[in-house]
Amino acid sequence: DIIAIDLFVQCKILEKHKNVVYNDEAIIYFRTPLTRADFFSQITRAIIGHKQIKKYTQKFSPRMPFFILLKEFIKNSFLYPNYSWALIYCYTMLPFSYFKNRKNVSYLWKTATSTKE
Repeated sequence: DIIAIDLFVQCKILEKHKNVVYNDEAIIYFRTPLTRADFFSQITRAIIGHKQIKKYTQKFSPRMPFFILLKEFIKNSFLYPNYSWALIYCYTMLPFSYFKNRKNVSYLWKTATSTKE
């Protein structure tokens, strides 16, 4: 019944005293949502998924410091200004979608079709 399975697995690895390593040069294959509905569905699901397992993962606190988050956002805003504006717009619209859709989110969810091949 876990929604945020990737975060849950990361915390289980940390629980076993293993390291999770990130590589800035890693190639990630990710297709962004093409529709507002898909975007808001994924974000709402992520928010609820992280809340769902917070009580299990709080001791690991896998959070990025705000300064690093801000620095990365500014750096990427210069590289991809149009995407940054789109992201800002989407996040300002998020509260409307979240409160509208939060009751429909579960681990059995309707897949965002615009992110799949």
